Amino acid sequence: MKHLIVIDDTGSPGSTNETRFLKDDRKTLVAVFINAEIRAEIEKLINGVLTILNKQFGITELHFTDIVNKKKQFSSLENDDVVSLIQILSSAFARFPLPYFVQTVHKDTLKENGINNKFKIDNFNLEKNEDAALMLLLIRLKSYLAREHANQTVEFVMDEGRRKNGISEAFKILENVSVDNGIVYKSSRDFIHLQVADFFAYSVNRMQMTVVKSVKTGFDKMILNELSIALSNQYSEGTSIIEIDLDNFSTDDYDYEQRAQREKDGNLDSWKDAQK
Repeated sequence: MKHLIVIDDTGSPGSTNETRFLKDDRKTLVAVFINAEIRAEIEKLINGVLTILNKQFGITELHFTDIVNKKKQFSSLENDDVVSLIQILSSAFARFPLPYFVQTVHKDTLKENGINNKFKIDNFNLEKNEDAALMLLLIRLKSYLAREHANQTVEFVMDEGRRKNGISEAFKILENVSVDNGIVYKSSRDFIHLQVADFFAYSVNRMQMTVVKSVKTGFDKMILNELSIALSNQYSEGTSIIEIDLDNFSTDDYDYEQRAQREKDGNLDSWKDAQK
């Protein structure tokens, strides 16, 4: 088996919790690196959980938005069932090294970082948030692989949506990096490791959406507490991990942290110019 990178998308279109930095039109892509040595173990773990869930509830796939919202196959679950399931999976994933990479783009992101969205690379249309997010994510991943896994070919698999199930797409960015220099798009039902990407993508989005809520419920807090078990134990890029008092953390606090991160990264001036 080769090393594997699985990619899934997330976001909250139509949300009313927009802040100066957390935009409703954003597209977030999350990639998870799965070392060849643990691919079989991860597959066995997920299949084992699904076997139990299928016998009890008829569940055939882990989809975390539906799990927490108790939708579709998960409609018969109670809150306690949801929290227990998230705790089991988060704790299990925390036992493995699963570096994850987050790239978020909204309509002004490139401008805020001094990048011209007319710039051409591969077949990306950088005026589309998803294309811009994927391009920036692939650049981030290529840099990581050059540092940590130089001269090794990695399999890239992305959840279907951008392209149909079974379609392959080549990118110059990935020449000599990925199998066939590109990405294969697959269904998470058919390619079980994509359900790991779904977990991390959901977790990142849930963290963001909860911390900016004016009122956090007890259920919100339990879910975040369990998700953080996996997130806080991994190497990550594109995220800021801080300890907060959830009850007293506001949208202003979130924006302050984001502004401070831009100052640290050296792109605060570009962000300010883009707001004019």
